Amino acid sequence: MGCFRYFQLGGSCVDGPVGLLAGIIENPFILFYHFFSVALYAVWLKACQYGVLMPFALLWFGPQIFAKAVVVIFPYIFSELRS
Repeated sequence: MGCFRYFQLGGSCVDGPVGLLAGIIENPFILFYHFFSVALYAVWLKACQYGVLMPFALLWFGPQIFAKAVVVIFPYIFSELRS
């Protein structure tokens, strides 16, 4: 859900990922930036679903979503930095 809602923001939230997919942008740090922007936006969207309990949702779901994002992206980043 976070990814689709991130794209709905438009502007650079679409230009950067599309540029990466098209091969126009070759900088892996742009991928890193947008990937974690999506992860943090997903945390925010999840927390907003809980209204008054938002601080507790941030403490509970925030680390879980962020940890999953780290597990997904860091092998790619390390392989890019090695080559």
